[in-house]
Amino acid sequence: MFNPYKIPTPALISFSGGRTSGFMLWNIIQAYNGKLPDDVHVVFANTGKEAPETLDFVHEISQKWDIKIHWLEMYLGKERPIYRTKEVTYETAARNGEPFEELLDHRKYLPNPVTRFCTSELKIKVMSKIEKRYYISPMRVNAKISDSVIDSEFLTINDLRYVRLSRAPRGRNAFMRLRSVTNDNFRIVIYR
Repeated sequence: MFNPYKIPTPALISFSGGRTSGFMLWNIIQAYNGKLPDDVHVVFANTGKEAPETLDFVHEISQKWDIKIHWLEMYLGKERPIYRTKEVTYETAARNGEPFEELLDHRKYLPNPVTRFCTSELKIKVMSKIEKRYYISPMRVNAKISDSVIDSEFLTINDLRYVRLSRAPRGRNAFMRLRSVTNDNFRIVIYR
């Protein structure tokens, strides 16, 4: 039977620390009988502006569900490439906005609807570094974005399954093709 939570491996799961992100992660873990495969990596990208309760929740999930969560933060290097990633822990994670402030000092302006660089710089680029470290293909299952998939409708055309994404670009309806879980091209959410 098709299980959308049994993602192909290797994989990188972005865990935001939110409740629906936790729901998605729990279901992925359960799809693997309570233990993630060694080549599935869970990451939490800390901006330094996360609520203390979010940090506590990520830490608690890691301990209670017995999974390794890579805590990542962006920092700026002195030479190119200046955007760097460091792995931190619950105890050493920034709590006073340091990564965010460092990014603003470098950019010299605030993020806005035209230049939304917070997510790309503080989350996506940070996670891409660990993706390269573990030789994971450029597919990411993003539990935060995938929240839209949880209650989405499915469409079947010629025996191909599609899922409707509620957060489609420019407000358009978008359907993403779901393929067999054994196929490398299966995606819940993909961005490159």
